[in-house]
Amino acid sequence: MAKNIKELLKKTRQRRKAEITLSTGDVVEMYFLPLTEAEDEKIREAVENDKRPNAYGFRVLVNKAEYEDGTKMFNLAELGMMRQEFAKADLQQMMIALIDNGGVLASEDPKSDKGGDQE
Repeated sequence: MAKNIKELLKKTRQRRKAEITLSTGDVVEMYFLPLTEAEDEKIREAVENDKRPNAYGFRVLVNKAEYEDGTKMFNLAELGMMRQEFAKADLQQMMIALIDNGGVLASEDPKSDKGGDQE
């Protein structure tokens, strides 16, 4: 019997975990739910007039990146500081993981007891 495509697509919206190796060699864990079309549209509208490079990526990072406990890693008020004080390559790695839906399902990570359908 064929599986229902809507149910299969809903299953893809599970919390993910990406391990990012910073330029210092430190490894950080970032958790996120995959970006939806509605979130993508909202972010694109928010940065429509922002001509700075990576404006879209920064907004995705601020909106989606979380610690394991679900608290946000960054907030909008920190955007200027992030641009000034953090290495571009490190931030880009995080942006790419979020936009490309990188990492593994948090529920499949043996070190994590969080995961599944958390929002």
